[in-house]
Amino acid sequence: MKKIAIVATGGTIAGSGRAGMTTNYQAGTIPVKDILSSIPVVSHEFEISLFQLMSVDSNEMDIEKWCLLKRTVVELAASDVDGIVITHGTDT
Repeated sequence: MKKIAIVATGGTIAGSGRAGMTTNYQAGTIPVKDILSSIPVVSHEFEISLFQLMSVDSNEMDIEKWCLLKRTVVELAASDVDGIVITHGTDT
């Protein structure tokens, strides 16, 4: 079974609010484990490791956060994972 690391950073993909409504929408509020639970077939096909690195809006991504993400990906790439997925999403 392939080993996949999912590194969550927040953004639109982890946003919460009412469908079709922008009022009270907040990016980066849903944990990656909850997102993954909405697609259970993934857990049956792959060995998944979850890394909730940060939970920020895309406007909050700065050089320090990008560098942290890079270091995390480099560390994971040197481990025994077969693939790395970074979740974020942006509405900009």
